[in-house]
Amino acid sequence: MNPSVPRVELFDTSLRDGVQQPNLEISVPAAVSLLERMAAFGVHYAEIGFAGANQFVTQLCRGLDRADTRSMRLALFGRTRGRGTRVEDWPDVRFILEHRERVPTAVIVVKSRLLDVERSLETTPEENLRMAQETIACLQDAGLEVLVDLEHALDAFCARREMGQLCDADFAARTRDYFQQIVAQCATQKVSRIVLCDTTGGAGPEEVASLFTQLTRDYPASRFAFHGHTDRGLGVANTRAAILAGAVQVQGTLLGTGERCGNVNLTTVVGGMQLRGEAEFVPSESLRGLTSLAHSAYGAFGLDVPHGAPIVGPGAFGTWAGMHGSSERKNPGAYLWCDPAQVGATPVIGVNGHSGRANVVMLSEQLGDR
Repeated sequence: MNPSVPRVELFDTSLRDGVQQPNLEISVPAAVSLLERMAAFGVHYAEIGFAGANQFVTQLCRGLDRADTRSMRLALFGRTRGRGTRVEDWPDVRFILEHRERVPTAVIVVKSRLLDVERSLETTPEENLRMAQETIACLQDAGLEVLVDLEHALDAFCARREMGQLCDADFAARTRDYFQQIVAQCATQKVSRIVLCDTTGGAGPEEVASLFTQLTRDYPASRFAFHGHTDRGLGVANTRAAILAGAVQVQGTLLGTGERCGNVNLTTVVGGMQLRGEAEFVPSESLRGLTSLAHSAYGAFGLDVPHGAPIVGPGAFGTWAGMHGSSERKNPGAYLWCDPAQVGATPVIGVNGHSGRANVVMLSEQLGDR
């Protein structure tokens, strides 16, 4: 490995955030099989559900006893204790503690935007900090690795409120100051990863880069991760920006599934950056299994593989155009941005109503008709 290329962890949330997509279902056996495939590929973390939120996550926790997840760490997602509630009595914490031997990582979501503390939680900024501090300490004391998802981190940093509108100057200063208090508290508690979330998917690469540059400079002993969404179509670009600015972990779903427009597509991030030498997520020999892993994930969720899915789709390394087919026949690879074999794919020359003679000739050669 090139020492100048950052090594970045993959955190998959297909079984938690991903299944918030409408009409997306997966059985417990299929979920266990998918986790085993992800582990074999080299995914570092897999979030298996919202602690105690539904029957699926309870059954999945029970079905993990014989699963071979290798060194991949399994995680459960939960909330900080409620206001006026003892952390030991909080149902999310109780569920996480009950399953800590098989699922040793907890992901705790913390409201980091002042607007949400006051209007959604309906509590004080000071109480929200206590809720987070006590929940994290309880889980750490029980031996769990704790990651903290800072919800609306990009909106807090950019001082945006509902509908992406900018806050007035006074509230902007207060919300940015409060965000810094939460980051500082997480750093003091030495949480495993401080996850900066673009919860609405409304951020841009420049904003993401600015936030990571600032926090990695101010908190050099802390490790920061990025959790993005694709509402503006910038999820992959934002994830790339986070990595280039110091993120040690990226969160998303294998196929880009998730609520609204979906989470960041990890297969696109992995293929797009590792093949360009911008980051290393898995060993190069594992990278050759990327297409196979993605196709098995589509099958597990009962989805067809989209023709135009970057890196792993049937059309990712194909051409049906006559002029392109002619060039490919004369100079193989002229219309490819990388070697498809590196991700376990094969170039495709197709034939349709817009194809030319070269496409027909190449297809016949591939079929053995010379």
